[in-house]
Amino acid sequence: MSAMSDAIQIKNTLCLAVLPFDNLTGDIEKDYFSRGFVEDLITDLSRFPSLQIISSHTSLSEKLIPDKTSAEKYNVNYFLKGNLRQISGTIRINTQLFDPVNQAVLWAERYDAPVENVFEIHDSIIEKVVSALSILIDEKRLAEIRKKEITQLEAYDCWLRGYEYLRRGSLKDDEKAREFFNRALEIDPHYARAYAGLSLSYFNEWTCQFWDRWQDTLTSAYNYAEKANQYGSNDHLVQMILGRVLLYRRDFDAAEKFINKALDLNPNDADALVQLANSKALLGETKTAVELFNKAVRLNPFHPQWYNLYGAICHFAAEDYGTSIKLAEQIPPIMWVDLPAYLSAANTYEGNSEKASYYIKLYLKNFVEKITYGREPLPGEAFDWVVAVNPYKYEKDIQRLMNGLEKAGLAQNEKGTNYSLIEKRINNESRQNVFKRSESFWVISFNNLTVQLPEMKGFLDIVKLIDNPEKEIHCSDLVGSITSTDRGVEAIDEKAKRKYYAKINELQDELREAEEMNDIGRADLITNELNQILDHLSQSTGLKGRARKLADPSDRARAAVTLRIKSAIQKIENVHPSLAKHFQNNIKTGTFCVYSPENSVQWEL
Repeated sequence: MSAMSDAIQIKNTLCLAVLPFDNLTGDIEKDYFSRGFVEDLITDLSRFPSLQIISSHTSLSEKLIPDKTSAEKYNVNYFLKGNLRQISGTIRINTQLFDPVNQAVLWAERYDAPVENVFEIHDSIIEKVVSALSILIDEKRLAEIRKKEITQLEAYDCWLRGYEYLRRGSLKDDEKAREFFNRALEIDPHYARAYAGLSLSYFNEWTCQFWDRWQDTLTSAYNYAEKANQYGSNDHLVQMILGRVLLYRRDFDAAEKFINKALDLNPNDADALVQLANSKALLGETKTAVELFNKAVRLNPFHPQWYNLYGAICHFAAEDYGTSIKLAEQIPPIMWVDLPAYLSAANTYEGNSEKASYYIKLYLKNFVEKITYGREPLPGEAFDWVVAVNPYKYEKDIQRLMNGLEKAGLAQNEKGTNYSLIEKRINNESRQNVFKRSESFWVISFNNLTVQLPEMKGFLDIVKLIDNPEKEIHCSDLVGSITSTDRGVEAIDEKAKRKYYAKINELQDELREAEEMNDIGRADLITNELNQILDHLSQSTGLKGRARKLADPSDRARAAVTLRIKSAIQKIENVHPSLAKHFQNNIKTGTFCVYSPENSVQWEL
């Protein structure tokens, strides 16, 4: 059987679900280790073409229960479950392979060993599970896993921590992930997964900052993916990452080679299959793309929302516009910049011009908010962006998308302007550190990164402070005049406080829902909003929630300025973490506010 048929064929195989291993250590900080250990088990078991392995996203959710009902619903033959306890440098792992239909334990074992032997335990579990199921296993694949490099535990630990941050998808979290991956490489300079993590972090950043950093971030993603391949040529994730980076560099032949190798190495990793399906769609192999996507959904029925994004693209490429629309409309279209563009083009081909027009407007709104950061796009710029971020191999495929967008009313770039070069030239001509308003948005540059943000009151406060370094400025000079009363006023009245508490409860419910759906982007936005409200309440209320009295204008000015500056810095943090950190360390608020950098910084204001 060929590698490709291995990737798609699912008949006559047994399906296994690896459930979360209970963390009995008593330290919730160790949950990431338990989760990472199980995810690696799932990944390595899925290398065997004769086994179907349920995706970690579904396996690790609380919805999958090891009983007969779940087994029948999700076509699971066996469950692997266990627990983990780590105490004083030793680790104990209990495992059971469970038959839910007959309520029988096929195999069980307990491991007691030094922590550094966790990799040997991992490989032993894989070997014994396979043996217990009595499946004809490809001995060559088993030998490859046994020979897999056992890196130092500390580096592995850093990989798990970094990957947790990487999944959140913000620039701030990408930077934090890089810290862990670089620390892993300090311990083990040959650790392929750490290089792969660095590549993914820059690939993520490329999707968040486009014109001004396009070439730099994509080059970094490629360089680290190449480095990962030097040390992890048999790691399917490394091959997938390198293949996708090459695809976005328009090196289609090389990309196809690595994408096929990733499928050959591991035909059952659901998260990887979805991304590989998307890659196949861009390469013009639409039938294979749809089959791989459908297989990924079967293996991960509780999949996160981003699966639908790739599924919509696969079906659009296959000219199945109805299914593309159905998949895309199940997720919030504001979560991915170009998703409304695909919805618009698909609705155009389905003959629904009203919906097509609606989604074009929504796409332009997304583009202004997330790509130009408040700046109105130049004529044809938003059209060029869709074309640039969808590297179709064949002209007919990208032309079909372009025709759909044009019919829906999106203006093309008639003058052939290269917007990435324009943005780069503007940045090169400007000074290194900029904080100034331009029409309805702010242009902010620091440490060679330029971003654009919509208006915020706190930006004016920051400008006044950085224009007067080391000078203490009274809060009333920043906030403006405030009328005083003899009795003083409450920082927050009871009616406002009740509204705040109702909003907090609403946001907490939304956050729980987002976390259950593994909707990281939405959870991040909700958390930021929740933190701002809680921060304001903590400043405005005294003990037991009583409103704190602001007896004079100075108290009110201090509270208002502090909230404004903190909110502005938090807004900056979402797109420019290093500048936000600079301001957090060097701007002090209170009755007197001051910008006091450790080293002098020159600003263009």
